Amino acid sequence: RILKEENAHIVMAGRVHQADGPMQEKLTEILTIIDNNSVLKERAHFIQNYDEPLARSLARGADMALNTPTTRNGNGEMISTEACGTSIFKDMLGNTILISTDDGGVADARIRAEREGVSDFTPPYLEITGETYQEELDSLYAQMRQASRIINDGNRITHTIEQLKEYLPVISGERMIQDYLEMTFPKE
Repeated sequence: RILKEENAHIVMAGRVHQADGPMQEKLTEILTIIDNNSVLKERAHFIQNYDEPLARSLARGADMALNTPTTRNGNGEMISTEACGTSIFKDMLGNTILISTDDGGVADARIRAEREGVSDFTPPYLEITGETYQEELDSLYAQMRQASRIINDGNRITHTIEQLKEYLPVISGERMIQDYLEMTFPKE
C-alpha cells in the first residue's frame, strides 16, 4: 500500500554465496512473495550480481535507504546480524534518507552521545523501534511514510545534512576515506 500511495519502488541487490543454502532459500521465498503480489511485482525489483559499480549507482540514485538487520532472535533477545555497517554512510553521502534500526554502524552516533554524556540524543536517521516483530514492522512502515513526506515537502537536503553532521566524525575515519574518494571521484 505504501509503495502504491507514495509512487515508490524498492530496489534490492545482492549476491548469495553459493554455499549459503539458508540464504538461497530465503531469497527464493522473498522473490516468490514478490512474484505472487501484483503491487510488489510492479514495484519491488531485485538486481542480481551486486558489485561495486552497482553499489555506487544505487547509493547515488536512491531517495531513502532501508537498513533492517535482524536485531532480535525468536525469543526476543537482542542480537545483531549487521555486517560492518559502511553502506549506510555511502547512502548518507548520496543524500539518502536513512531508515534503520539502532544497530551496526548506525549505532555509532548514539554510542558517541552516551560517551559524551548527552542525555537528550535524537537519532538523525528515521529509527525503526519496537519490542515485537509487529511493533518493528509498524515502525518501519511509519518511517517509510515519514521519509516520503520529507521528500515530497522538499526537506530531503535539510534532513540529510543533519544525518551527515552527526556521522561525519565516523564517516571521515581512516577506514572510509578511500571508499568515499573513489565513490565521489570515480576513475574515468
